[in-house]
Amino acid sequence: EHANVYKYADDGSVAVTHVNAAAAYRLCQLMCDHLNKWCSKWRMIPNCDKNKTECIVIEPQKQPITYCKLKIGPKELNYVSKSTVLGLVIDDNLNFEQHASTKLSQCWFAWYNITKNSNRKRGLNASSLTILFNSVVLTKLLYAAPVWLNKNMGKFRDLYSRAILKISGATHHPPRDIVSIALNIAPLQIEYELVAIKFLLKAICSDDCMKGLVYQLEESKAHRFQHQVASLKHYIRWKNQRDNGVCIDRKTLLLNLQDTTMRYKGTTNKTFKNLEAYYGANN
Repeated sequence: EHANVYKYADDGSVAVTHVNAAAAYRLCQLMCDHLNKWCSKWRMIPNCDKNKTECIVIEPQKQPITYCKLKIGPKELNYVSKSTVLGLVIDDNLNFEQHASTKLSQCWFAWYNITKNSNRKRGLNASSLTILFNSVVLTKLLYAAPVWLNKNMGKFRDLYSRAILKISGATHHPPRDIVSIALNIAPLQIEYELVAIKFLLKAICSDDCMKGLVYQLEESKAHRFQHQVASLKHYIRWKNQRDNGVCIDRKTLLLNLQDTTMRYKGTTNKTFKNLEAYYGANN
């Protein structure tokens, strides 16, 4: 009930939540003891070094934390303020500022290597630079974007502006929206919206655990995916009006779906059937 195990390939994480800190530490130690028994059974030695096996405490109320020792066998775990899980740097404040700074450095480095031998007279043309920007820089930037990008989007404003200026070959900063349309580079906010909506659609088509998380978010009044969930519900409303002439009258249908987010065409019929079944039942 209070502990969840997440595994992907050869990486694994254990999340323990409890309103009582002492009970949470006891559960963590039980998980460590179970891991130690499993390793002993299969004659494996757990690596408790830094950046291998570590523990991070997230306290939402920002109260003083008293750390209790956690051990896997005779080895004691290290407490850290940030930890990297599948390439995402998670900090104890859950603001992901460290991850955003790291991604910004990686994007600048990649963009420098792409453009260092190009100028207005020689090198790559605008079409080639656009393809490389979308395929190299944006893929780095949008990795796990639904988790961390929403509150850190301002960090990448200068990168986006300079990239558009370089690709367009303009001598001064032109209107960004117009140049973005001309170069077929969507604004970062729109790219984030597309990735976030794709993530929600995949979650709804996934197992019951992921579906339950999305439905819990839908019932919440304030969360990071509020706009995306409202966009999906607005799409279902529009689709029902178009196909059946029936409107799902639901009080929480608030925000209009931005026209640019409709570029995403890869959603399966199964996804929308699941969405329609859920929101139709909760009309």
